[in-house]
Amino acid sequence: QSPKGPTACDQGSTKTYASDKYTFTGEVKMVGANETYLKAEIMTNGPVTVAFTVYSDFEAYAGGVYIKTPNARPAGGHAVKMVGWGTDAGTDYWLIANSWNPYWGEKGYFRIARGKNDCGIAESAVAASGDAKWVIPSQ
Repeated sequence: QSPKGPTACDQGSTKTYASDKYTFTGEVKMVGANETYLKAEIMTNGPVTVAFTVYSDFEAYAGGVYIKTPNARPAGGHAVKMVGWGTDAGTDYWLIANSWNPYWGEKGYFRIARGKNDCGIAESAVAASGDAKWVIPSQ
């Protein structure tokens, strides 16, 4: 169960809670590690949210297809946006938009090995339905 959310705007806000409250309409789908379904979801409805285990060698990633090295230690978890896929020199990969900054990795993106669920990158994929919308109910 999630904790109760706020019911008022921050002190000093010029908005009312009702006028600044967004509501989600649509469905959230657990996509999972099915590669065919992940690709179809990205093509049809856009990026998919994924979470993965970050390993100590990932922080120094500068480019290419990331594959965890055998001695890398778990450093935590991270949620990112899966935006596409491809193949580089025979290695299949997922293309991921990271949130760290545009100077990290490949201009804020990274590629991670596809087909192996490396670092758990695909097993927690979730997506919104194609008709999903964020709306302000009072408008």
